[in-house]
Amino acid sequence: TAYDEAIKLNPKNVEALTGRAVIRVRNGRLKEAAGDAEKLRQSQISHAGAYYVDALLHYANQQPTRAAEAVEQLQKVYPAYAPGWLLAAHVYYDLGSLAQAEQYLRRYLAARPDDQSASRLSARILMRTERSTEAVKLLTSAIKLHPENQELYALLGQAHMSLRNYKQASIALERALSINPANIAVQTQLGGSYLA
Repeated sequence: TAYDEAIKLNPKNVEALTGRAVIRVRNGRLKEAAGDAEKLRQSQISHAGAYYVDALLHYANQQPTRAAEAVEQLQKVYPAYAPGWLLAAHVYYDLGSLAQAEQYLRRYLAARPDDQSASRLSARILMRTERSTEAVKLLTSAIKLHPENQELYALLGQAHMSLRNYKQASIALERALSINPANIAVQTQLGGSYLA
């Protein structure tokens, strides 16, 4: 990759080490990503990239408490790092700290309002905190930006179901199925909306 080439030229290139580590985490190459995080720590103590990669690694290893510790360290050294806000929102959501998750998510969405994954997480938080009407509004807006995202339609269907708007739930779930007919979870939800 371009990151590998940059690291060959300068083994302490913190941006390249961070980028390569993030890709490695996403590809499930966690040991190699951990090695990159260690190189980041050796090249620059308290580097934001090291904390971000550490948080990603802990999150990937289903260790949300340790991920939260790394996210908090990241916030101390680089409080304006938007990807860190999104990661923090996911971590705190998994820990059940919905208010904290929502706080980070608001900051992230203010910087990147068209992010689909952030919109989905925000809708989940709204539904878990019994604000499904707000989730419907959020998802309706997100769908206008991303009309082919079946997950947004599926969440919209769930939000309508929680509000007992069964007809709207069926419409949203049918749209999700038209995008991805093989989605068994949506098929099941759709069956439930017909029974309601």
